[in-house]
Amino acid sequence: MNFNLSNPLFLKRKNKNRVNPSSLNQALAPSSRKNRFYKQSLLLALFFFSTSGQAKIIINIGSAKVKKSVIALSPFLLKNNSFTEEDKKLGESMFSHLNENLKRSSYFKILPSAAFIENPIEKAPIPWPENIRGFRWENWKLSGTDFLLFNSYTISEGQVRVKVAFYNINLKKAVFQRKYSTSSQHIESLINRLSNDLVQKLSGRKGIFETKITSVKTLSNGQKELFVMNWNGIDSRRITFHRSIVLSPVWSPDGQKLAYTAFVFNKKLKKRQAILFLYDRKTRLIKILSRHQGANLGADFLSNGTGLFVTLEKGRGLMDIFKLNMFNTNISPLTNGPPGVINVEPSVNPRNNRIAFSSNRNGKAHIYTMDSTGGSVRQLTSVGHYNATPDWSPFKNKLVFSGKDGRHFDIFMMNGDGSGLRRLTHLKKSNGQRANCESPSFSPDGRFIVFTSDVTGTYQLFIMNLDDLYIERITFDNHHYKSPKWSPYL
Repeated sequence: MNFNLSNPLFLKRKNKNRVNPSSLNQALAPSSRKNRFYKQSLLLALFFFSTSGQAKIIINIGSAKVKKSVIALSPFLLKNNSFTEEDKKLGESMFSHLNENLKRSSYFKILPSAAFIENPIEKAPIPWPENIRGFRWENWKLSGTDFLLFNSYTISEGQVRVKVAFYNINLKKAVFQRKYSTSSQHIESLINRLSNDLVQKLSGRKGIFETKITSVKTLSNGQKELFVMNWNGIDSRRITFHRSIVLSPVWSPDGQKLAYTAFVFNKKLKKRQAILFLYDRKTRLIKILSRHQGANLGADFLSNGTGLFVTLEKGRGLMDIFKLNMFNTNISPLTNGPPGVINVEPSVNPRNNRIAFSSNRNGKAHIYTMDSTGGSVRQLTSVGHYNATPDWSPFKNKLVFSGKDGRHFDIFMMNGDGSGLRRLTHLKKSNGQRANCESPSFSPDGRFIVFTSDVTGTYQLFIMNLDDLYIERITFDNHHYKSPKWSPYL
């Protein structure tokens, strides 16, 4: 089940490894010293913190593994009477970008052009006999095609206008015909919108191509700041300048704000303090959410955005979870010890506001859940000695989390009641040593996770397709990335 990653770009597991909890109990040996666990837990807490009514769902995304549909893509045909070589290359770039997006979605298998029975560029994007120059259904059926997409574009005064026609070959019906326009500087965004529309029309759920990922990045001077990038790691932008240590970012439900913790100087206390901040992506303004005495960290939003669940230090390194009102900053406790216990890393289920969190209340770090008032506490994990950073799927009642396997962390997934425990990662470095995989976060469609791993040396960001456990590295530098969080739909 292991595979080496000497220079990974695309990685694939051949089989899905379902974990037997009894065997995992042997693999994840318990810690022998309770006091050491408290120190490690505090360190973790401080530093690792619809389609339209007419849409017909063609692909069942609720199945365990989605069958890939074969799609034929026509090249982007430039309709200008006169054009430059640069205009022509723009079409090639759009085709390449669309091709990669659809492959990454795992819904589609791209039909190679060598398998085309007829050339779509020579055909009208209308079926024969409606148009004498139209394409013939039977030719594409013979080539094994499920869907056919015609693409054309024009360029005028810096504006690019794209027209597409999307057909279901098996049903002999048009799925949709649409027009898109943008400036030549924003072609990637246009293709991402088209990709999302294709995925949504087939599955009933939007694609991930216009989402973002935030992560804490360690700079060359040792400072840790917050960055936001596209879902594929491109266009990474720094959004905090505290010149200090930033931790535990989390998106608001509408994707317009980010809550995070930063160690900043408190003039009243005359020392640095872990304070909870809120960053507004539209105004780029930052305000303080919580600066109660001690550390303020490890937050997550209520699904309606009216409040957050935050982790506050009660003294002597002990941590508890509180509910923070966004409008008046009042707080109310959800957990209360017991003495000598830390309760950290709240993660809110967007479907029912049930909260997952990690706690050492039974001596070892495990994942628990509770309701939004702090009641109905349930322990979900009972094996291993260090389970942390839980994150809920936005659509299914599932959790991913980091679990320590020997001396290394791996990513695991389970149902919301603790059943169905399953290991997702088991990576090795090029020298054969085990790699750490930590801090998983679901994509808004629930089909991918982003996580951080030191498999290449430094901690880089990777995304995994949960249908086939296909892994792709999305950051390529010598910095360390921690605490990635995938945005909601933007």
